[in-house]
Amino acid sequence: MDWLSQTTRYLSSDLELFQFLPGESLQIQTVLLRVDDGRVKHEEKTLTSEKEYLDWIEECQTYLQDEKPILLFVMHVRNGRKASTLPYSKATFESVSKKIYQHRSLALAMPRTSTAIFNGKRVDWKCGDSKERSIVYNCRSDTETLPGEDDILLSTTYFTDKPWTFSTMYGCSSGLAEELTNRMKRFMRSAFHPLMFPMIFVEYERTRLMTALSHTSPRLNQRILDLENRLQADKERKKRPSADSNRKMTEKDCEGTKLWVEVSELKIGLESLKKVLISIDDHSESLGDLELRASIDGTNKTIKDSMSSQNITSRIQEMIAEIECKIRTCEGLLNGMALAIQVEWNYHTRRDAKANIIIAHASKQDSTQMRLISLVGMIFLPGTFLATLFSMSFFRWIPDDSADMVSPWIAIYFGLTAIITGATLWRWKTWKAKDSQGLEEFIAQVIDREDVEKGTTYSGDSELTRVNETNSHNESQIATVAGQKKEWEV
Repeated sequence: MDWLSQTTRYLSSDLELFQFLPGESLQIQTVLLRVDDGRVKHEEKTLTSEKEYLDWIEECQTYLQDEKPILLFVMHVRNGRKASTLPYSKATFESVSKKIYQHRSLALAMPRTSTAIFNGKRVDWKCGDSKERSIVYNCRSDTETLPGEDDILLSTTYFTDKPWTFSTMYGCSSGLAEELTNRMKRFMRSAFHPLMFPMIFVEYERTRLMTALSHTSPRLNQRILDLENRLQADKERKKRPSADSNRKMTEKDCEGTKLWVEVSELKIGLESLKKVLISIDDHSESLGDLELRASIDGTNKTIKDSMSSQNITSRIQEMIAEIECKIRTCEGLLNGMALAIQVEWNYHTRRDAKANIIIAHASKQDSTQMRLISLVGMIFLPGTFLATLFSMSFFRWIPDDSADMVSPWIAIYFGLTAIITGATLWRWKTWKAKDSQGLEEFIAQVIDREDVEKGTTYSGDSELTRVNETNSHNESQIATVAGQKKEWEV
């Protein structure tokens, strides 16, 4: 609930979010814009020690007494560490943040690992015996989509009743610091606009995301084409792929999955940046009637009447349109990848289905042969049994003094053989019919159970049609199984 606090200075818990390393190599790029005799003077310095930093802050305090427009911009150059790692002591940070009116709300945005952050709030600062109104902006780079070491923190305080603007950036690279220093030379008058530094932040975030997308999207597009080419090559291949080929395909699949995730994250980052731009645009409208205290010509214009506001609004709309286009590009790549994977999956499914059909056909032939062998054995088994039984010495079918070669009782053997064989075949057929009926009932129960587990309720004619179609389909499946059983029996 710290966001409800009205405290402007950093608390001890806030300072724990920073890492202070006094004695480390330090590089701070500063820009000072001040108006003197109707002209904007630009001063820039590169500070390399903690003492130089404190002396420069004290020097700038003297300009605040003149009540003339002044802008202080401090850029902490990253030294291979996080943006929250500062190469000076905690006491120096507290002293400087107090003198340049840096609000503690920056610390509330620091620990968040999320997409781009922009927030603005009105804050009253105690300056001597009076309170001065201001607008505080805090910006944090996208650390979820692009978790690299190029994120920045930005805190800007724009006073509405005094012509003061203070801005501090943490974690910028030396190249970015040099680029922003040159921009400030070109901005001059426009730099005093309250939304100038938030616009610098969104421009930087746009560059980060667009650069990452320009590196990732061609690779994902190539991966989609590789899937198509692999599918075509697999159709034309006559031999099975080697183990090394399968390993390479697996590595490419893993790489394709990683690229798909990266593009998905970039799409989320672009959508987040679009929301930030919309937020800045809405906030710009709320500043419309606010006086631009840092007007160079001495007249206090409203912000909405300034040329800078019109340029900012125009640029925001341009970036929103560009980001929407890139979001559609990401969606096209993601859908294309999903479609390519689905096509490949369908191809392999059909190929596996063909293999299963061949195996099922071979199994059916084997099963048919086994059934024929069993049927032949069942026909001849009763006769063999009776022949063995009647040939035993227990029976004397021909007298010893008889000259007959064939016993007159042979009809008994053929009669019993026919009766027993017929009874055996009839019993086997009855048992198979009963077994087939039980299988059909079991299949019907399974199908009915699946319908119940789906929890689908039907109402109306269209739903009744669906029920009838389902029942017809189930009946056809049962009839097919029953037909196969009868075919096997025959």
